[in-house]
Formats: sequence, C-alpha cells, structure tokens
Amino acid sequence: MKCLIKEIETTFWKIARLKKEIRDIQRQAYDLLPELQVENFVNHQYPYFKNLEREISINQEKKLNFLRESQANIRVKVNKEWVFNCTDIQLPSKVQNTLALGPKFSIPLEKKDVPLVNIITDVESISLSEEDEDQQLKKKRYMH
Repeated sequence: MKCLIKEIETTFWKIARLKKEIRDIQRQAYDLLPELQVENFVNHQYPYFKNLEREISINQEKKLNFLRESQANIRVKVNKEWVFNCTDIQLPSKVQNTLALGPKFSIPLEKKDVPLVNIITDVESISLSEEDEDQQLKKKRYMH
C-alpha cells in the first residue's frame, strides 16, 4: 500500500511539474509569436488531444471491464456469519463476501500472472524519484 501511495504522489508531482512546464512554454510562445498564430496552433491541436483522451478513456474502460469479468470468475466459498454488521446498513453481497474472506485475503494469482518485471521497474522508478526529491530538498536547504 505504501508503494502505491508513493506512486500516486510521484504521479501527482509529475503532473504538476508538466503543467508548470506547459504554462512556461505558453508564455514563451505568446512572447515570441503573434497571439493569433499561437491560438490557431492551440485550436488545431485540440481535436488531436480530444481524440487521444477518448482513446485512453476507451482503453481504461476495457481494462476495467476485463477486471470485472475476471473477478466474476473467482469462486470462493465464504461463511456469511464471519461478518458481523453492527450497523443498520445492509451490506451488498459482494462486500459481505469480500469481508468474509478475512483480513489476509488476496486474489489468487498463478506465477505466470505476476508481472514481475513491471513490479520491479515501478519500484525502481518510485525509489529513484523519491531520491530525486530528497536531493532537491537538500539543495533547497543548502541554498537557504
């Protein structure tokens, strides 16, 4: 979980950095080129990025549907009495089934299903970006 949180923090940091770079490039473009030319360029690029956004959205939807389908194929016998609901709220059966699996439950994977190379590269990427952040903080402290 900590790795996932670090990855999310790193992604947000990268997005913020890219947004700042885009703003800087836009300022430079408006300084160097006529305003109409910059706006024409931006308007010309808009349909391309909308199409790209649509393709990414479709791809993400396919991934989500695949996960839902593969989740539906997992059949595990659970005892509903293992879950004690101390509220008046009725829990959906999927939630009750998942909770009944216990605190150490995880999805059963076969060895071939584990994307080991992806896991290693993700961990390396996160740790490297964390080191970069630490170095930047040290430089800021040293400069002040």
